[in-house]
Amino acid sequence: MKFAVLILTSTLLLGCASNKFNENAILSLEQHKGGDHKLVFSHETLDSLLYDEEFKKLEQPSKDLFSLNNEQIEAFKNYYFDPKHADIRKHIRFGHYLESVVSGFSYRGETYTAQETLLEASGNCLSLAIMTTALAKLAGLEISYQHVDSRPIYAKHGNILLLSSHVVTKVYEPDEDIAKKPNTITLNRPHVVIDYFPTRGAVKGSKVEEHDFVAMYYQNKATKALVEKDYDEAYAFVKKGLLKSPSNPETLNLLGVLYKNVGLEAKAEQVYAMMMKHHLPSLNTIENYAQLLKRSQQYEEAEALMLMADKIEDQNPYRWITLAQDYLTQGDNELALRYATKAKKMAPYLHESHFIRAQALLRLKGPEHSMTALKKALDLADSDRDRSTYSAKLYFLKTQEN
Repeated sequence: MKFAVLILTSTLLLGCASNKFNENAILSLEQHKGGDHKLVFSHETLDSLLYDEEFKKLEQPSKDLFSLNNEQIEAFKNYYFDPKHADIRKHIRFGHYLESVVSGFSYRGETYTAQETLLEASGNCLSLAIMTTALAKLAGLEISYQHVDSRPIYAKHGNILLLSSHVVTKVYEPDEDIAKKPNTITLNRPHVVIDYFPTRGAVKGSKVEEHDFVAMYYQNKATKALVEKDYDEAYAFVKKGLLKSPSNPETLNLLGVLYKNVGLEAKAEQVYAMMMKHHLPSLNTIENYAQLLKRSQQYEEAEALMLMADKIEDQNPYRWITLAQDYLTQGDNELALRYATKAKKMAPYLHESHFIRAQALLRLKGPEHSMTALKKALDLADSDRDRSTYSAKLYFLKTQEN
């Protein structure tokens, strides 16, 4: 599980963030959709963005995220290669082992290596995906990672707001086993989806490349240090993440937020400007950059920057819902309506976008225009609390008509 962080005046997103504009930043591990961005930045470009002189801790000890101890290796092999399980297809057998291992786990927000996850019998979804990867390597099974856009979970720490994001792992049946099946045409390669936190309303997101998956670990670690105001530790983790995935938009965004929080606003602006130049912005980056420009009274530039949000290819409807809600809170009903409508088109079955549209339409055009959206929100609501809220709002609008 990533966690996104909202910090005063900057936006970052972290993995498994709501855009608060009055001095809030989102930390996010959400995947950029521009393809493989690993080679966008040269080492010279990356070096120009780093500022070692400001920080006391510049390196994190090398740690193999996917290593296991001998006892853990033997426990897996004794099950997976046991002849009595030989008639179970390999990827399904692998899934059975994971079910037995995690049955007693405590799912908490810590990000661990594979070995630590098994030793602690706990961790967030990213920890569990790292553990799954380590075991899949032992079995010789191919895996891939996919981001899942699901209803966010918020946790506030002082002026920092953490917002969950989610990644799942797919474990595939070996090609040689598929080839052994006579007279079979495979349209979709058989696999099991390892999802420790399945949620209703989840939307399949983008594929996560391996270098970005590893970068998520360091982003999570950096975010925790940032929450604790250990800026030297945060910088060391950010730097480690950038060495793994030099132009990862969310790690760069995190670097900008870190600079802002230690008073290096010119360096933060340099990071965001470089991201814009190399076409690596995310919603988080645009918001943080705009807030930074506002702080230096560059209001026209900030406004022009925010207009670019429409062009961002972020397929996570919850990100647009969050952005719409923030604009609604600020009283900008036109933008709230625009982004709620964008979310509605992406995922028409999510009630939240319809409710925000109803509120914005009420302010812009009156009760009769709001009621259709509100009825839709009520039809789609999946909790008693939401249904009660929408019913009360609808009853109130009907009384206004009479």
